[in-house]
Amino acid sequence: MLSNGLTSIGSLAFGDCSSLSSVNIPSSVTTIGNSAFRQSTSLASFSVDPNNPYFVSISGVIYNKSVSTLVEVPGGFSGNFTIPSSVTSIGDGAVSSCAYLTSITIPNGLKSIGNSAFYMTCVSSISIPSTVTTIAANAFYGSNNLTSVTIPLGVESIGDFAFAQCANLANVSIASSVNSIGNYVFFECPQLSNVTIQSVTPPSLPSSSYTFTAEASGFEIHVPSSTAVSAYDAATGWCSYASEIVTP
Repeated sequence: MLSNGLTSIGSLAFGDCSSLSSVNIPSSVTTIGNSAFRQSTSLASFSVDPNNPYFVSISGVIYNKSVSTLVEVPGGFSGNFTIPSSVTSIGDGAVSSCAYLTSITIPNGLKSIGNSAFYMTCVSSISIPSTVTTIAANAFYGSNNLTSVTIPLGVESIGDFAFAQCANLANVSIASSVNSIGNYVFFECPQLSNVTIQSVTPPSLPSSSYTFTAEASGFEIHVPSSTAVSAYDAATGWCSYASEIVTP
């Protein structure tokens, strides 16, 4: 049990504590850092003192008091997890390194997916609602069970390394609303063979782009038309992939 009087739990403060099985957050805690309990794989649940004005625990998961932000899922959580409909933000590192999580249901109304939110999580599929506008850096980094991802209409930006080192990711569809794709987003995804981008206008890429690196043999980027191929071939960052940009 953490002692009352503690006000802050830092990022990765209890990372890799493999024997930690439960944690009580006292009423005095005002901040919990990014991935504070990452890879604590025996941690089955959190409890929060009901007098804490900043955080609440529901079914062993930490949220902010108004249940609008998912703060942290315990690393030992197993089975299916449904995020409450009131949640609009998945916090930084909130679902990271959950090795026993088999599926997750994300509510319509979610707006943002934080940095490292699903870092090295074992879910095999994820449905991102159209209300999401931002997928932050490292959001799904190392999520090796993902095989396909659809970025829906509504998402505007995808951060650096968002899907990097997803070992089994093979197919990606990116909606036309996406106007910015960061660096190393699909870095070292060795099974990635097909990325379909719906926009005729190329989303911005960094000038020295390593967005797509170490993909599968025969990797292709599909864009809507021959006119779009010409636009992508001439665009900053995209010209590095000119030989791989084709029409469907």
